[in-house]
Amino acid sequence: KSLYGLATCLENMGKSEEAFEYYDLLTKLDPNDPYAFEYRSEAYTKQRKWYNAIDDAMTAYSISYSALGDRLVDSELISDNILRLAKHDEAFGDLTNVLRLYSIGYKQNWHVLQLLGSIYEKRHMYIEAIECYSKANEVRYMGNPTTIGLINCYRSLYELDTALKLVNKALNTLPDAYILLFQKSLILFLQG
Repeated sequence: KSLYGLATCLENMGKSEEAFEYYDLLTKLDPNDPYAFEYRSEAYTKQRKWYNAIDDAMTAYSISYSALGDRLVDSELISDNILRLAKHDEAFGDLTNVLRLYSIGYKQNWHVLQLLGSIYEKRHMYIEAIECYSKANEVRYMGNPTTIGLINCYRSLYELDTALKLVNKALNTLPDAYILLFQKSLILFLQG
């Protein structure tokens, strides 16, 4: 903790190079300590070095996952940095590779699968988006976020019967959800 405090102080003083020497030392002193990687990930985040931040956050997550197993569902640090990175279109190729590898390695992470699905959907890659949203629902049914994504993708592919089935299924649990009612009316309009 004291090395982390020293590194944080140095960073706050604008001495990032020196701070990172201590962050690096923390990861070397105990390479099985997830917090050391998480601290460095947070420092990378402050410097807007998203790839480094994601890499360290993934390391912290995998160490924690080894110890906690299924009790660990998600890492906000990874998700937050992926979201920041996702805002930069030029990072699309690298980002999808990061997300794809991450979703393969950590199949229980529904949030990453949902993120990857939304990125594919925004780029009109509907088949890939459907695959990600479907896997996310298998891992942890989230209702609206992934269901709306699936509905949008099937509607965009003009697979209107499938989209309508999804809307009706979702309306069984959320009968007053205006977005679902809007989706249903749009699909019925497209069906003629």
